[in-house]
Amino acid sequence: MYQAFKNFNRLANEGAKVIIIFSLIIMTILVFSQVVFRYVLKESLSWSEELARYFFIWLTFIGASVAAREKSHICVAEFIARIKQNKLRKMLMVFANLLSISFLAILIRYGVPIAQRIIKLKQVSPSMPFLYVGIVYIAIPIGSLLMLFNLLEIFIETWFDREGQKGGEH
Repeated sequence: MYQAFKNFNRLANEGAKVIIIFSLIIMTILVFSQVVFRYVLKESLSWSEELARYFFIWLTFIGASVAAREKSHICVAEFIARIKQNKLRKMLMVFANLLSISFLAILIRYGVPIAQRIIKLKQVSPSMPFLYVGIVYIAIPIGSLLMLFNLLEIFIETWFDREGQKGGEH
């Protein structure tokens, strides 16, 4: 069961990396186009900055989940590493993971209804009437869910002293 969960996380993170790369490429093109239009052609694209911002939001939340998987978030690893007692160090890592998991569960719990409400209202972007703003809001629960799964995997590795246990020091 754990191995299936781990494989699911690995595949989800590979998909997340594709979304991150795609978002970064599109953002770069949009911002570059805006600069060219504004300073070379003396015209401004009314929608490019807003669309780049929306891609940045997706990149942030999805990227945070990948960073959790790769254990590259800012953490207090130095503090944890100075603790000589393995049992105390493990307890602190478990506690930090439980706090993070709780926070992510709250983000998911309240993020989904907010995104659903905005989708139902069919609110559109001010400069792009074809783009529903709910698509932007759904990035919060999706990114949080991916990060929650990754932190659960780290939690299990820490709790049961599985191989590869080195992260989770928040």
